[in-house]
Amino acid sequence: MFKTKRFRRLEEENQLLKEYINGISISPTRLLNQVRQLVEEQEFDTIKNLIRTLTDYLTLKEASHCLLFKETHLMYKNDELIDFIFRICHNSETKYQNKECELFYPIGSLNLILNTWNNDRIISNLKGINSKNILKPCQNIRNYYIYPLDIVICCGGNHSQFSAKLKNQGNTQIVNIVDISNLYSVLEFEGTRFTNNNGANNESFKICEDEEEIILGTLYEIGRLLIQEKYRDLYFDPCILKVIS
Repeated sequence: MFKTKRFRRLEEENQLLKEYINGISISPTRLLNQVRQLVEEQEFDTIKNLIRTLTDYLTLKEASHCLLFKETHLMYKNDELIDFIFRICHNSETKYQNKECELFYPIGSLNLILNTWNNDRIISNLKGINSKNILKPCQNIRNYYIYPLDIVICCGGNHSQFSAKLKNQGNTQIVNIVDISNLYSVLEFEGTRFTNNNGANNESFKICEDEEEIILGTLYEIGRLLIQEKYRDLYFDPCILKVIS
């Protein structure tokens, strides 16, 4: 098959990043131990801020790449994380709940992962979404809440929400809640891979191939701590729990 120069360059970048991820020492163990202690202390605001640190990193990294690369950034787009979640469920033969809803929140209150894929639209929305044109829920905004990770993955309205998020102004909405809590009886994340709880490797998802998937795995294990029965009602928004109940 004929490969363009640009396609070959993307393949080389992909391989270099895989080698980098496999070669570095990255482990969520220390963070998970700290979160476990925070859960026991019921320091839920601190936990939410830690989760937001990770989700903001994903959002800002994607936006920075888009602004600095000469071409639209095509690799490891954040909106592909939701497909990764669905593939894990499918390959693990685990059912998940996908419930439509209409819940409204101040944009600063959500652990929002955005995929700003267009340089020009980042800039135009930074100009256009402002104190005179504050973001409000609309049909274009499609946010998926992933329970119990307490993260929101955007599949529509990325650029306008990015501007509103930076300025911490405006309101947004969640249109679907994806409950993957059934996965915890089947899979656990071990730093760079998902494995069966009995210790055998999950052949379909042994290794996370990029940093985004490793962070998602870390958030997955934080969700395992938050979903414990004695803490769940203390941490999660009652409106979220009502939809999935």
